[in-house]
Amino acid sequence: MREFELPSSAAVTDPRPSIVCPECGAQSWHPKDVEQGYCGRCHWWTGNPVLYAAWKAEREAAGDGPPRAAAS
Repeated sequence: MREFELPSSAAVTDPRPSIVCPECGAQSWHPKDVEQGYCGRCHWWTGNPVLYAAWKAEREAAGDGPPRAAAS
């Protein structure tokens, strides 16, 4: 059986707006996540710089590691 390869010109891009979490790298296309900067994996608003900085500082002070889903 021959291996099938798509030509490089066949790359597919998603035109919908999305958010990529700076903490865990998860990507969401849900309109509310994009609008609010929310990460469903981290369960926090990591797209909002003020909330994200406060959340991250609080976690670091408590000695918490990365979110459970990102640790694997």
